[in-house]
Amino acid sequence: MSLKYIQTKNNLVVTFPDGKNITLANKTKDGRQALKFVKTNDIEGLENLVYPLAGVTEWTKGQIKVDKGRVKIGEDRIPLFLAKKILEFKKSKLPYKPLLKFWSNLKSNPSKASKENLYEFLEKNNYPITDNGNFIAYKKVTLVDGVLKDSYTKTIDNSVGKVVKMKRSDVDDNPEQTCSNGLHAAAWDYAKDYSGNALVELLINPKNVVAVPRDYNAQKMRVCEYKVIRELDQSEAKERTELFVSEKSLFSKRK
Repeated sequence: MSLKYIQTKNNLVVTFPDGKNITLANKTKDGRQALKFVKTNDIEGLENLVYPLAGVTEWTKGQIKVDKGRVKIGEDRIPLFLAKKILEFKKSKLPYKPLLKFWSNLKSNPSKASKENLYEFLEKNNYPITDNGNFIAYKKVTLVDGVLKDSYTKTIDNSVGKVVKMKRSDVDDNPEQTCSNGLHAAAWDYAKDYSGNALVELLINPKNVVAVPRDYNAQKMRVCEYKVIRELDQSEAKERTELFVSEKSLFSKRK
């Protein structure tokens, strides 16, 4: 088993034996050190460089463990994006229990493909995790006779506080299908330009993600349930940059 890599003008892209990829800038200290590890096939050294998780076990009182650079919750090895979240939470001195709840929710998702695609969605779009292990997404809706409705059928009530759901079996789980059956949610950059005249913020449990279409740069998804948190004023709406959001604070922002 060996490391594979491609070195471009600006970056070093490394593939680990298990298939996970990392990208580092060539001219950085970490990039230069990573190249040394790659050339000597020092997998453990590279993992410890990329995932500097010293102190995580102590910080989480043993609930998150690091074994040879591999991060585990219980006996489960967790995905790269969640390992990064752990590092960010620790560095920012945020509570770690939401990460455990997120992982528990994610494990409850019955679709392996959905979970794997969701990793990319959350990592690319920097979504905050909430204290109950959920995450935030967005949706463009349409005001119909004073009520927020979905922009496609204009029949589904998306008023603030509403829990919108449908049978999971009725949602198309094929990520190769771009526009298909299901409740739609998206990243900020995608949602803000979609058809409709109002933008709402959604609270989604990762277990309810059914598909993340591959041809939209992981910016939209189909789910079987979400909760509408609030309607965003177009003048103040912007992409969230927080790592962590309290659900209590989210609902206190209702108008």
